Amino acid sequence: MDAQWKNTVVVSSAESCIGRGNGIRVEVNSYGYTYEQWGSNRSAAGKPSREEWAAYYAFEKLSHGGAPKVCQSLRERAEVIVNDVQTLSREALMESESTILRGTCGFLKSNALSD
Repeated sequence: MDAQWKNTVVVSSAESCIGRGNGIRVEVNSYGYTYEQWGSNRSAAGKPSREEWAAYYAFEKLSHGGAPKVCQSLRERAEVIVNDVQTLSREALMESESTILRGTCGFLKSNALSD
């Protein structure tokens, strides 16, 4: 498996862990197949390629191996980041809606202003 497919497996696993995606899925039927991965979905006639199967099996192995502890850690860290971003966004909105006196805004630091 080349670096691009390895990256696909890792990103799909991480996104699946934190609840932002379904990971990698392969569905085969009499008309062809559907291959889903993080950020894309395609259907085609025939059978999945060797690379698609390899990515699917690597994803399954990675997600069901020792992943529960890793996933829990990723979810907790993602939650902290989301909360921090929301707090910063609220603070920036409050600052933007208030009167800013020269030198009082923590988001605006400039050498051009005479503070």
